[in-house]
Amino acid sequence: MTECHVLMDLDPEIIFHALEGLCASDQARARLTCKLFAVVIEEVTRTASFMASAVGPLDAVFEELSPSLKAPPTMGILFSKDDVDSSALSKAALQLPFHLECVGGHMSVVAGTNGTGLLMQSDCAELQVALCLGHFPEATVSTFAVDANNQDWSAQLEAAGAFTPGWKVFVIVARHPGISEIVDALQFAHPEAAIIGGMATGDQLYRIRRQQVQCMDQGVVGLMFSGNVPVAAFVSRGARGLGDDAYSFEASDLRTVEMHGSRQVLTHVSAPDGKQHTALEAAVESLQEAGARAAGLCIGLADAPEEGYELTPLSNDMVMQSESALLVPLRRGSERLWRSGSVRFYSFDPDSCRRDLTRRLGALKAEAARKGERLLGAVMFTCGGGTLPFFCGRAF
Repeated sequence: MTECHVLMDLDPEIIFHALEGLCASDQARARLTCKLFAVVIEEVTRTASFMASAVGPLDAVFEELSPSLKAPPTMGILFSKDDVDSSALSKAALQLPFHLECVGGHMSVVAGTNGTGLLMQSDCAELQVALCLGHFPEATVSTFAVDANNQDWSAQLEAAGAFTPGWKVFVIVARHPGISEIVDALQFAHPEAAIIGGMATGDQLYRIRRQQVQCMDQGVVGLMFSGNVPVAAFVSRGARGLGDDAYSFEASDLRTVEMHGSRQVLTHVSAPDGKQHTALEAAVESLQEAGARAAGLCIGLADAPEEGYELTPLSNDMVMQSESALLVPLRRGSERLWRSGSVRFYSFDPDSCRRDLTRRLGALKAEAARKGERLLGAVMFTCGGGTLPFFCGRAF
């Protein structure tokens, strides 16, 4: 007579690992099988962390990702090579879990990596999108959307809960003329938060929430994370310092003006040899030194240079020609006005960016190995559509 075994006779660890290996759609079916499977899959969902991504046609990327989803994803980022028809996007959104929060936009280049780290860039004529889905069980995820047609962006952020204490990481995609002020407002509300993102180079921004799609031609969309957020964020500007050393400034070299709120004008700076220059003279000398290699001249200000500079692109709006001075950005954080410090000018440089990116990713990989952690994935924004020529083959 054949011996009969029941599920309850099996080691719970065996059942857990068997169900853990199923993709999210199969887990959903197994959840309906019996109470035991429902309880075990609930535990799998509570503990599984993952990120998965794919590049391809809009109607195929989610199907391609499905086998890689270890639990129902709670966050997503969607980039497209072309504007996506809202009806097609709404149809695709119905394939996503109801509680998923997703943002994205139309970008110049859509790219991703395969399992070996090679950069895969799609140049097919048909619509291509890059979709990244993830699940962090100990983190709370939400989204916001700021419509540029509504000038009160602060009220929109407030209504979305973006100023509520506790948010630790923001990922934003923008097509908004006031993005600098919006980022500053978020950073002021959350001084310790990491804020990363980029400008959408196309004509659309997307937000998917509760399977409902919101499309905008101008604005800002963003993901927000609180709780235990297993995210490391950094900016690799690839900025090359101009000159041998930094200039310094004192309180007497600054004056405050009222221009859309309190702003500061930097009139003079002192070179390391003690010689004083007007701020505009120092900027022009740095530009001349950079010469034809100059790309994106920035001014960097710091209280303590060893802790890094706050970089801001130099523009004509910052030049006060009558007194050879520069209108400088306010400090980030709660103390907005500069008292004294150092100033140095920078130029963006692709080679410096590659070296810095390699160094930062190497340090992140080494730190993860030291802690016994595993890197799940990454989302990267680049300026100028840096892809295969920039990375020279391998992306990591």
